[in-house]
Amino acid sequence: MASDTRKPLSIYFLTLVPFPTGLAQTNRLISIARGLIKADNTVNVICLKPTETGQSIKNTTIQGVYEGIAYQYPAGTTVRNRNPIVRFYHYLSGCYRTSGILIRQSRKNKIDFLFIGVVPLFVYIWFYLLCKALDIKYLQERSEYPFIKERKSFLDPLLLKVYLGLVCKFFDGFLVITKKLRDYFTPHLRTNCPIFHLPILVEPERFNITPSPSPVQYLAYCGSMQGNKDGVPDLIEAFSLIHNKYPDLKLYLIGSTQFNGFHELQEKISRLNAGDNIVFTGVSGRDELPLLLAGAKILLLARPESKQAEGGFPTKLGEYLATGKPVLVTQVGEIADYLQDGDNAFIVRPGDPEQFAEKMKYILEHYDKALEVGLRGQYLAQTQFNFAYQGEVLYNWLSHLKKNNG
Repeated sequence: MASDTRKPLSIYFLTLVPFPTGLAQTNRLISIARGLIKADNTVNVICLKPTETGQSIKNTTIQGVYEGIAYQYPAGTTVRNRNPIVRFYHYLSGCYRTSGILIRQSRKNKIDFLFIGVVPLFVYIWFYLLCKALDIKYLQERSEYPFIKERKSFLDPLLLKVYLGLVCKFFDGFLVITKKLRDYFTPHLRTNCPIFHLPILVEPERFNITPSPSPVQYLAYCGSMQGNKDGVPDLIEAFSLIHNKYPDLKLYLIGSTQFNGFHELQEKISRLNAGDNIVFTGVSGRDELPLLLAGAKILLLARPESKQAEGGFPTKLGEYLATGKPVLVTQVGEIADYLQDGDNAFIVRPGDPEQFAEKMKYILEHYDKALEVGLRGQYLAQTQFNFAYQGEVLYNWLSHLKKNNG
């Protein structure tokens, strides 16, 4: 709990991710904001442009309050227009109206900090100048290396150079999810710019549930199935090696199937004769997901080695651990800094479906002991990764930053 003697902070987040319903980035934003609110600060989220596409539109209101977090879409709509000219207009109008919101709020009560997500160069410059004019501390939070993406542009090397050489100098403070990112960004920041390591966050009360008994026994993965970021092809192959021994066991793959390449996953499953045992559930909402994860016998993540895995950290891992169920992951990035095989999780080397399959069999055959491991993992989620605990630590860091920089 925050002390009555200290001053609450006014904090704004500018983002391009959907809010309040979205995927991993949205959940991390919610956890950060809720942690700061728990420490008695005020938090506002502004979506700079419409975020909703396709047939299933999750966010329909242009402003509201979610879990104590005030949010708004200043462009006046949450839905992206099909016309690229209209989309660009919405982006510009969203930035322009956001500027007006910040100016008006600063005249009423001082805004202490403005966090900005990953945005185009002109947006970084726009809000940097505004923050300088309004005396607002300008910060960024990063969860992966910049310009790590499957479809690369010939402009990416130039844009990376501009980002590291120019944009990073704009910020008064920097948040990162791993120590690798801290080491990567530190040489590019201003000499007096502090950098804060904020690990994955969990809201334990979301998982304080007892799922109803299910007639279906299943293992589960949740996240992106596009490409090989999380090793879903390896996971499918590993499951195919054990499904004949456990014919009633299902593998639930939770996440969107609306992407190029989904048919390749389906073809792989067909070749491995595992189609009857693998279920694509589609996207699960923030309120439904805890029940789906908690109902699984094992929660799985077969992430391969990659530059993205090296610098990032899977936020879903915190949610997995919070269920108290056995968690099986690959040893990539900084996972081994928190998890030990057979202690609070089960860990195998990446890129080895056969070893992954063997470990799944071991867990199923020693399930009572595996549940004890799961409970120790849950304790980690409830303590070190707890959003309220980390929110208090972040508040203290921000207060120190404000005090030292005036």
